[in-house]
Amino acid sequence: MLTPTRPLLLGGNDSITLAPYHTHYPLLNQHMARVGLASHPNIWDQPLCIGPDHQVDNPNYQLMTPKDFFTFVIPFDMIGDTKEIPGGLPAMYEKALDQREKEIQGWQQTVKEGGLTKAQRKQFQTLVENKFQAWLAESGHKRELDGLVPPGAPGK
Repeated sequence: MLTPTRPLLLGGNDSITLAPYHTHYPLLNQHMARVGLASHPNIWDQPLCIGPDHQVDNPNYQLMTPKDFFTFVIPFDMIGDTKEIPGGLPAMYEKALDQREKEIQGWQQTVKEGGLTKAQRKQFQTLVENKFQAWLAESGHKRELDGLVPPGAPGK
């Protein structure tokens, strides 16, 4: 979330998870300027909770844990100036993303230095893709991805 005002959580809302804004695209800064939205202050993590079901010692919301935080990539080619998330990320979320990236790079380096033949690399790639497809199906994320494909598109 990116907001210069405290998010308002009304009674009847529970189990809400708040997280920092997590995407960008090349024209985002221009679009934000056009509607008068600045990236600072950003008080996404300071909700104003109103209602009888909110208690200070037992809030009806939580902040997303950094380990569960991922950025969202907009998969379109556009021309524009925005190269990163407006306002940046809070340090703990940035650190989690950096750590995850280092793990991926380490894994890629291990595979690269594994000395696999071309046939073994192809077999390994197939294994990884099959495991990924199984994870997509088991986690429910396959439905989300399938929902991005317009009806009647090839492969649907």
